[in-house]
Amino acid sequence: MLGIFWGWPISTGGKQTGGGAPIVGYWRKSEFTDAAWSEVSKVDGMDLIFSVRPIDRHQFEGKVIDYSPERTFFLRDAATGPAKR
Repeated sequence: MLGIFWGWPISTGGKQTGGGAPIVGYWRKSEFTDAAWSEVSKVDGMDLIFSVRPIDRHQFEGKVIDYSPERTFFLRDAATGPAKR
């Protein structure tokens, strides 16, 4: 199961680096309990858990989650194209 969260990247030295960022995680089928289904939402036909505090949800408005090796997961404006590779 896919999960989308809002968090703060941590450096290898254990320090918070920069502002918040989207975090993408997964559960294996064997790890996903029946009780967890109450947290699942359907977004564009895909089941996922969107576990973001109400105070942080505005970060996602008008954005899409993108990925680049340099930045990992990040938000970009929905109107712009994907990250250049």
